[in-house]
Amino acid sequence: MKSNHKSRLTNHAFLPVLDQPLVFLDLETTGAHPAYDRITEVGLIEVDRGRRVGEWSTLVNPQESIPPAIQALTGITNEKRGRRMGRKAEERG
Repeated sequence: MKSNHKSRLTNHAFLPVLDQPLVFLDLETTGAHPAYDRITEVGLIEVDRGRRVGEWSTLVNPQESIPPAIQALTGITNEKRGRRMGRKAEERG
């Protein structure tokens, strides 16, 4: 006889978490390698009881060219990055 434990865990374990206010963090980067690629955008979405209650995002200048494949995927171009960002993220207050 198969155990039903996994389906019970999947169906009920996370429900109390969804009743709490949450903030989801989204990072866009120049690639997938954490040692070599850089962040290009930070986005936050605030959710309360399953409803979106706030959001915030900003572009970050990675101080390097954004590869064409990443530009196509994210819509963040080198031109957009250059117009919006003049300083490194670490220099911002």
